[in-house]
Amino acid sequence: TYSDHPEFSYKIEKCGVDGMQLTCNNDYKHNYVIPINCGKRTCPECSRREMLERFHQFKPLIKIIEETNARPGSKLPKEWRCRLVTLTCKAKRDMDLKKPIEAIKRAFREFWLNVYGTKSKFKNYSDIIGGLWYLEVQSGWNVHFHGIVLSPFIETDHLQKIWKKYIELYGWYGWICHQEVIYSGKYFKGNPEYHGNYSGSLFEVLNYPVKPDKKGRHDQKLLAHLELAMYRKRRMYLKGAWYNQFPKPKAEICCPVCGADFTILQGREEQEIFGLSFNNSVFTYTEQGVDNFNKLGRKKLAMDFFAETLKNKRGA
Repeated sequence: TYSDHPEFSYKIEKCGVDGMQLTCNNDYKHNYVIPINCGKRTCPECSRREMLERFHQFKPLIKIIEETNARPGSKLPKEWRCRLVTLTCKAKRDMDLKKPIEAIKRAFREFWLNVYGTKSKFKNYSDIIGGLWYLEVQSGWNVHFHGIVLSPFIETDHLQKIWKKYIELYGWYGWICHQEVIYSGKYFKGNPEYHGNYSGSLFEVLNYPVKPDKKGRHDQKLLAHLELAMYRKRRMYLKGAWYNQFPKPKAEICCPVCGADFTILQGREEQEIFGLSFNNSVFTYTEQGVDNFNKLGRKKLAMDFFAETLKNKRGA
């Protein structure tokens, strides 16, 4: 469990417990609470926030998928489609995940080159073929890549043959390879806003680093093992024509109501934060905002102390 790794345990346990109090410089009219998160990639709360940030970063992909698969004026031949591809490396519960993760990452590199890249028969289409891939671990400890790939039609048997070759070359013998054309309205069963379009496929790829069980619980031991195994390793890959095509949008650094700059209020001191960006959820300093903050499992902040601080700042 995480308790076996104190270097992770403390940060995970403190994730979102404390908050940072902000006020805008527009005569202290608008006040906010921002939870202080741990930033660990395996943290369920932080990974959920990262998924939403990445979704907005790669939102232009939805238009590419729609134009290619729904064919409204697509200039590509009919056999070109955006497909969801899954590459799996089987692992055993309680094992050291460094070995299967190293094997799947090395095999993935060769797989891309030989199926879609410069060593494949499609090497002349390198300015069109693109892929977005994310590494994920299932609750059963199996490691796999989910990917959205724009490419011509390739037989699944050929994909399986290439994947088997390279995953075994790097010392692993349990594998699965699967592909399917992306259809509108599939994969995502949550927010009705994303029904009936191609957003679900993007959520499917970006979803989470560790899949929870059927009751939504996370295996604490698996989280700790993955955190250790993924140290200084990439989880996301943009390949081919999509490389560097989706810059990460900058976070807002001003009050969303009036546009004024923020000031951090910590005790009776203030600190200007010009030029800093926040990737955290923001909750307004109101009864409803504090209630929403607490509903996410946060501990109650010293709101009375914050109110006293504001009172002193205004000279009331």
